[in-house]
This record gives sequence, C-alpha cells and structure tokens, in this order.
Amino acid sequence: MSRRIVVVGCGGIADHLLHCLMMVLGQQNRDPYEVVLVDGDAFDETNRARQTFRRLGPKAYVRREELGVIYPHVSIDAFPFFLSDRPDQLKLPTVKHPSEVIMEGDEIFLCVDNLDARRAISVVAEQLSNVLIIDGGNELTTGLVTYHLRINGVDVSPPATKFRQM
Repeated sequence: MSRRIVVVGCGGIADHLLHCLMMVLGQQNRDPYEVVLVDGDAFDETNRARQTFRRLGPKAYVRREELGVIYPHVSIDAFPFFLSDRPDQLKLPTVKHPSEVIMEGDEIFLCVDNLDARRAISVVAEQLSNVLIIDGGNELTTGLVTYHLRINGVDVSPPATKFRQM
C-alpha cells in the first residue's frame, strides 16, 4: 500500500526540503510513498535570488519534472492549484479546497507563505483521524517549525489553530 507525502508550496522552503526528502524516500525498504506537490504559483525571474529551478513555469510541474529525472523511483504527482476554504477564492479556477487534496493518513509538509492556506489545511486535518502536518515558515533571519500529529482521532500535539491566531 502506498503512503502519501503532500508538500504544499514548492518555492523557497520546499527547494531545500524536497531533495533531502526524496533521498530518504529512495532508501526506504517498506511501503512506497507517493509525493504530491501542491502550488498554484509559477516560477519567474524574481524567484532566482532565493530558489533553484531550471525553467520558468508552474512550480508544481517544474519541481515534478526536475525531481522525476533525479529520483525516478519515487512516484511524484503535481497539483497546480492554491488551497483555500474562502468562498470568494474558491470561485477562481486556480483555487481548490484543501479537502480535495488532503486525505486520511497523509504526511503533509507546509512550505507556504500564506496564513490563510495554513489555517484552511489545519482545519481539514482536524477532521481526519490520522494525519501529520509539519509546518515550516521563515522570515529573512528567523524561522519556525511546528507540527500537528493526530492518531486515531486524538491530537498527540495541538493543531496550529489552537496555539496560533489564524
């Protein structure tokens, strides 16, 4: 049975995370992982100072192409949408509700610079029985990593909505 790792946000933080993650997944001798890359944004020239990429285009697709060449043994899917639960945003063709992506048992890495997306994903995760969210955020000289683990419907650690104003 395949397990899923969902990486939401394919920009700066994911730039550092993804290669390390893929190397570890390549060494696994247990159930295979499917990696799902979620990002509605596109690489443009302004990103080059902070991120590495080979071509301009939708971040989820570009990352999938680049990683697929280096790590062909890992299943990688791309979901080129922003995630939100706000009704005004859900009318846009580039936006999906997190419940369309986040599933029972997912291991989620949040690499977004958007508090609304963090909140919406956290709310969906709180309704699942088994989920792990690792949320990394940074400013120019500071960073923060939090996690939310739910096992059999019980919060092993608190969700972001319980300790962060969202």
